[in-house]
Amino acid sequence: MASIRSEVRAAGPIREPGAKEPGAKEPGTKEPGTNEPGAKTLAEAVFRKLRQDILKCRFRPGEKLLLESLREIYGTGLAPLREALSRLSSTGLVIAEGQRGFRVAPMSTDDLVDLVKARVWVEAQALSAAIARGDRAWQAEIVAAAQRLGVGTGEAANRVTYLDDDWVKRHSRFHAALVAAAGSRYLLEFRAALFEMTDRYFRLAVIYKPNSRDIDAEHRAIMEAVLDRDAVAAIRLTEDHLMETIRTLLVQDPATRADADGRIARLRREIEEAMPAIVPAQVDPAQVGPSPVGAGGDRASRGRSVARKPAGRKSVDSKSVDNKSAEGTSAEGTSAASQPAARRGSPPLPRA
Repeated sequence: MASIRSEVRAAGPIREPGAKEPGAKEPGTKEPGTNEPGAKTLAEAVFRKLRQDILKCRFRPGEKLLLESLREIYGTGLAPLREALSRLSSTGLVIAEGQRGFRVAPMSTDDLVDLVKARVWVEAQALSAAIARGDRAWQAEIVAAAQRLGVGTGEAANRVTYLDDDWVKRHSRFHAALVAAAGSRYLLEFRAALFEMTDRYFRLAVIYKPNSRDIDAEHRAIMEAVLDRDAVAAIRLTEDHLMETIRTLLVQDPATRADADGRIARLRREIEEAMPAIVPAQVDPAQVGPSPVGAGGDRASRGRSVARKPAGRKSVDSKSVDNKSAEGTSAEGTSAASQPAARRGSPPLPRA
């Protein structure tokens, strides 16, 4: 069966417009440890640079990472390289093969499906906990992260934008802000590792179909559900957000194109079956599932059916925090997130 890995190998390394080959240096370029912002050590700088090159598929999935070649590329010694590779192996981006060295983790449709399944489950737990625990400072940081990402600005985004390092960082920080109040360092670290592994596939999907979805609208809908303290909608919209990436890649693979819809439907059922053990009691697990219009449906219909924007909320701004804080407290002074979904203002979500 053809796989994402074979597709990448056939196409060659993925590079955004204007990007150079790994290790291509401009005249006078300094070593990594001297020009990486925030890097405290040479090993840290090498780790960051190598990580970015793997995420951008500048090293192909499954490719052997030879220390001598890497030393020439990054202009550093073997010790920082070994430390960086060991750290990357703990994130899942690199596979350590004992005495045989290291290689880039492979990519495949099966891996993506399993990865997304795990991420939806973890995001569901993290979102539910954050919504139950989050305060006004947490809400303010979500709005600030959304502003930095450009959510709600209406600016046209394209492949260059989504592959830009700064946008990628802001994107990661936005999703991290949504769950920052979850109250578990280990849960958030695991979620961050899954996010990073998923990000490789997101970049590949952008290469294949850069303008096939309204990512800004997806982010806005997720953010508004979280600020509304509607865990059911936030989980469902996050699932839809990830399913769009799966759909793009499944239809690009000749071996999975014909059954793309069926595979997504089966994945959704698997995810939903486990929700009762994952989602807290205040969220009705039976309501966590596909949106009325499934992944890949009509964009206009999706926007009408899932965004449910409150009246008068035209843009993302700090005033939203005050409004949401007031809405998040009941007349008795208890958090709305601690009440059953039926008592909050969110109607039940239909299941596919």
